Amino acid sequence: VPDVDASLDEQAAKSRFWAAFKAVGPWWSELPPY
Repeated sequence: VPDVDASLDEQAAKSRFWAAFKAVGPWWSELPPY
């Protein structure tokens, strides 16, 4: 049986990661490509 608490923590971590990644997206796209 998978550890529900661990999987929930993992999902929360992924959500925070992608939220931060999306926030960086517009800033990153404004940088010159080098």
